[in-house]
Amino acid sequence: MQQMTFQLNSQNYHSNEANQHYMSVSQFKGAMECEARTLAEVRGEFTRPPSTALMVGSYLHAAFESNEAFAEFKELNHHSIYNSRSNKYKDYEKADDMIETIKNDEFCMFALQGEKEVIYTGELFGVEWKIKIDNINHERGFLKEHSGAS
Repeated sequence: MQQMTFQLNSQNYHSNEANQHYMSVSQFKGAMECEARTLAEVRGEFTRPPSTALMVGSYLHAAFESNEAFAEFKELNHHSIYNSRSNKYKDYEKADDMIETIKNDEFCMFALQGEKEVIYTGELFGVEWKIKIDNINHERGFLKEHSGAS
């Protein structure tokens, strides 16, 4: 009988199911802090509330992934970005300033050329791992990856 393999993609990358199939840097770091909490997270028994820093970082990522990804992120997280008067919270206003600064920096835009949010998997020490590369350019031979949530 053939075993079904889990098809990892952008929509399920951060899901509990994906985390049950693949180890990630975030899971590894979490386990180093508290194995019980990390196992409870993977099982779906515990969920950490998203921090402002994580949300703003995701906002920045979405801005450089694509216009569609950015619009979708803003729509899905409207309540976290805007207050009841439809004004952006200060953290997101600062993020907008960062986005504009990067977009106006010729070197930054050169360094950000390439594929965005590319998923790779591999085996290390008998364990399947997942990683999402922020930006990779095969022609120039460089990548940018952060070691935050994965």
